[in-house]
Amino acid sequence: ALYFMARKRAKASNAKWFDDNLKWLFKHGGHEFYR
Repeated sequence: ALYFMARKRAKASNAKWFDDNLKWLFKHGGHEFYR
């Protein structure tokens, strides 16, 4: 994983950028990991 975020604390527009531009890998401890 190169990037991670806490969706509950992120602005919706920022979370959408992760979803639209990165590949989701897994969720752990309230964070979602992407590459």
